[in-house]
Amino acid sequence: MPERAAAGGRAPGPLAGYRVLDLSRLLPGGFCTMLLADLGAEVVKVEEPGPGDYLRAVPPLIEGTSVFFHQLNRGKKSVALDLRRPGGRDALLALARRAHVLLEGFRPGVMAGWGLGPEAVARANPDLIYASLSGWGARGGSRRAGHDLNFLAAAGLLDLAARTAAGPGRPRPPLPPVPWADLLGGLFAALQIAAALASRRPGGWLDLALADPPVLVQCLQAAEVLATGAPAYPGSLPMSGRFACYQVYPTADGRWVSLGALEPKFWAALCRALGHPEWIPRQYDPDPAVQAGLVAGLTERFGRRTLAEWERFAEEHDVCLEPVRSLEEALAVPRLAARGLLERRLVAGREAGQLALAARPEAGPEAGEAAAGAPPDGTAPALGQHTRELLLEAGLEPERIQSLVADGTAAVAGERGERAH
Repeated sequence: MPERAAAGGRAPGPLAGYRVLDLSRLLPGGFCTMLLADLGAEVVKVEEPGPGDYLRAVPPLIEGTSVFFHQLNRGKKSVALDLRRPGGRDALLALARRAHVLLEGFRPGVMAGWGLGPEAVARANPDLIYASLSGWGARGGSRRAGHDLNFLAAAGLLDLAARTAAGPGRPRPPLPPVPWADLLGGLFAALQIAAALASRRPGGWLDLALADPPVLVQCLQAAEVLATGAPAYPGSLPMSGRFACYQVYPTADGRWVSLGALEPKFWAALCRALGHPEWIPRQYDPDPAVQAGLVAGLTERFGRRTLAEWERFAEEHDVCLEPVRSLEEALAVPRLAARGLLERRLVAGREAGQLALAARPEAGPEAGEAAAGAPPDGTAPALGQHTRELLLEAGLEPERIQSLVADGTAAVAGERGERAH
């Protein structure tokens, strides 16, 4: 497929010319294909006629559509098909013949039951990469329903977080502030899809599971458990709160700062700047009492100044010290816009901020900020907005498309067909 110009006047991304059919709902698959779209892929979201993706209706809304849906699905196209009906199945297979990737997020066996499993789609397009993103995976997985919290719990991550925060025993696990399993699952899926495209080997099936990445990100703790047979010790890593040099400390105005002085040079610079060079050799003392004394000393010192004063201190001293910001404060930092991570976009006709993949390969360091002009479009497609256009392109006759719309197998934005029963 020919390369297409990216939104906002950018050069085409590295995945330009690839088409992805996204059959997923809610967050994991949508996040995956958002990343692929940011890298230049054309993403066609295939939704069920009627409700479409459930995320469309989750408040807050802009012109009747969720801001979350706009964030994940900006720049994509929408086709509405009932895949449970023969006409919807045949229409999807026609779309698959002109696609490079198909991503589905149903439980194992659901797509095969509709006649749309990997083997059936491979007969229509042997070169297509078929990616299945389910909760537990098809190989060695479970048929049980699950969501983000369940996958984090099953991976041991919630238990580790609880014991890291509260010491030994079985304290109540904290609820995560973001759905890590969903987001990591989407990120890992995008990575594996991009790798499959880069391999230039045609076709293949990717069996992806949301439950896998939360295990993989514990690779350091797992390495210790697998090598020694000992239970996972939450504080065994320097980054787990075992040492005073890697902690958060309260400030005089009730805020917090994060200290990440892992390397001896940063720890030494901090100790000297605070007037306590005697702390330098104690950085990695294994005695918990020594570390408790250092924490007490640092707590007292950080409590003497406000957050703003410690920010100025961090500008003057290279010691890995950063304020603990709220999300609202973090989004206001100019660095995000300069990096291309935060962009001003037009969402349903109004200007709003959206997050995008930073450091896209098409822009080198010399590119600077995006060229001036109208903000790019950040509006998600209406349900079925591109149904007629893409089915015509796939070779379906106009009369056939109209028949599918009339009996409820397909939907076109702004058109009402007979609802199937």
